[in-house]
Amino acid sequence: MIWSRLTGAALLLALTCAVISPPPAQAVGDEDNYTEQSAVPPEVHALYQAGKVAVDDERWEEGLTKMERVVKTHPKHAGAWNLLGYCRRHLGDLSGSMVAYERALQIDPTHRGAHEYMGELFLMLGRPEMARSKLRLLDSICPSGCEERDELAAALTSYLKTGRYVPQH
Repeated sequence: MIWSRLTGAALLLALTCAVISPPPAQAVGDEDNYTEQSAVPPEVHALYQAGKVAVDDERWEEGLTKMERVVKTHPKHAGAWNLLGYCRRHLGDLSGSMVAYERALQIDPTHRGAHEYMGELFLMLGRPEMARSKLRLLDSICPSGCEERDELAAALTSYLKTGRYVPQH
């Protein structure tokens, strides 16, 4: 009886750890690295690249429109979901931003940009403990360090000093 309870408890603990443990570290490419990459027609890839340019130029509405078109055609494009969330966040749609980041992470649980941007969103929402959990995930995804980890760490440090989120980029 005791053995079966212990076995059940151990199984429950193992399942819980599997659900909440970070994904294993693996090599992650740039934003263009996404599921079904070979199936993406050149015109969709061009649309994604044009959307990235709009985002880099802080033309949020244009970037949003382009990324929405990309994910409509290729819903497993984690990079497009991530940038869609980034545009929504800059346009003030925080809940829509969260949904987009979550979708990017469903597709690619090791997407560094989505973890960073979600962590920054948590800071905007006054949830530094959740941002810290994203930072720990980035530590496990890129143990040798990466730009996304460094930027979220700087944003979290700034938040803890000032009590408010100040965009780092």
